Amino acid sequence: MLKKALANIFSKSGRGKSSAAAPPPAALQAAPGEAIPEGGRNEAAEDWRDSILERFYQCMHRHESDNFDAERFAGQDAGVFQIGSPVKYLKFFFFNFVDLFEARSRLADTDSKDLLDRLILFRLLSHHHVKVLEAPVEHWRLREQAKSFQLGNTGEKGVLGQLGSFELPFEGGRIRMDGWAMNVAMSFLIGQYYFERGGVAIKPRPGDYLIDAGACFGDTALAFASTAGADGRVYAFDMVPTHCRIMRRNLDMNPALASRITLLSCGVSAVDRNIGMTPAEDIGVNPAAHLDFDKYPVRRIDSLVEEGVVARVDFIKMDVEGSELDALCGAEASLRRWRPRLAISIYHRPEDYFSIIRYLSMLALGYRFYLDHYTIHGEETVLYASAEAGES
Repeated sequence: MLKKALANIFSKSGRGKSSAAAPPPAALQAAPGEAIPEGGRNEAAEDWRDSILERFYQCMHRHESDNFDAERFAGQDAGVFQIGSPVKYLKFFFFNFVDLFEARSRLADTDSKDLLDRLILFRLLSHHHVKVLEAPVEHWRLREQAKSFQLGNTGEKGVLGQLGSFELPFEGGRIRMDGWAMNVAMSFLIGQYYFERGGVAIKPRPGDYLIDAGACFGDTALAFASTAGADGRVYAFDMVPTHCRIMRRNLDMNPALASRITLLSCGVSAVDRNIGMTPAEDIGVNPAAHLDFDKYPVRRIDSLVEEGVVARVDFIKMDVEGSELDALCGAEASLRRWRPRLAISIYHRPEDYFSIIRYLSMLALGYRFYLDHYTIHGEETVLYASAEAGES
């Protein structure tokens, strides 16, 4: 079969094994209690790889309709198969399937494992052949509902077009904010970063002290501040000057919630750099930008705790364009001290699917992991983690 031929090609010279730096053998176990055979082969991982390949060929012969987000990818032709990224990801998959299988084995429920499989297949075959969301109709309904709350435009533009002004109900109050309809949908309607499934809840709670790393316009910070209540606190991080300016405007429009939010105009990292520095450039409105940390101030969360800027940490949300692992390393003491609930984006770099779970597992803090996803494309995958009994 063709799938076996591909597997053989990529397995020669050890290529079926991980190309990433390998942790101790115990960390590469396929599942709890299942040791890797001598010689490094992982038959369970190979069986899973083959199952993905079988589904790959099945999906190739199926065409999915209404599966392209023209708002997010404006200007792209939905009918053209962009072959470059799938080819790169096919190579990545063969080189790293053991690592991916390790991460999959650490996920705590079947829904998370099935989702990871679909995400891998989507990256291999794109929107033409794979649906990520099982209920896209509800997703689009909420996206359209978000637009109904728009009052007008701000005159500012970014990667998703004109920013609008919105007003909407949320948790018994009202939120006013400038941003995109996508921000409104994700933060206030769809409930990104509020995980509930199968009796497990990993989300902000009343009284929480929360980190919002990658706060952008402050919509997530406003949602968190509402949920945390008067006894809670949100520490919102963003190092793009234009984002911070819009966030301050949004805080001014919501004074009751603003009193619970501390805006920190810096990034988060494993090291402290350029403390107090004025950013050397302003990229405008672009949440998806990959920034040069030499041009911006960045801080360790642990340093801010030591300095008393951050009082405690109950919940950490991170969406920092591929710097999530680096930022978590800069919060290791806080993770060990408080074992906060986590909502970490893992879609920016292919290796994020396994590197972040591996790091958190190696800390041995008792975290259990769940996966959720919030778009019909490959962005907005969130890893949830809780070290609490019952994860509630």
